[in-house]
Amino acid sequence: MGSEPLGIFLVKKSHLQKVKFRKLENLNVFVIDTLTSPVIEYSRCFVSDEIIRRGRFYFIKSYIDEEGGVVTKDAEFLSWADRIYRRSKADLEYDGKSAYYGSNTLSDIRDGVKPVVM
Repeated sequence: MGSEPLGIFLVKKSHLQKVKFRKLENLNVFVIDTLTSPVIEYSRCFVSDEIIRRGRFYFIKSYIDEEGGVVTKDAEFLSWADRIYRRSKADLEYDGKSAYYGSNTLSDIRDGVKPVVM
């Protein structure tokens, strides 16, 4: 952890041309516009010998455009993203509160690593 980014974007090959970028003015860099782009954002968990920080796996289904209208993302993207989301979640165990854990994380917790929920 620390040697590579924790954030990953998943994009279907046929949707690559639809990915939009926006410029961060103060930094002179471009980032993926997750609001309007057909992407799944996956932020991996930070793991050390003492703690595990929560990761995140999500995608945006719709948004409000500049004119105030609701824009629903492409049906093909939504179907694809929902399938990936459901498959990923199927291998996780819900803690009954607010978090899902994979088998490796549950093993680490049993070994004394503390989950940090932020």
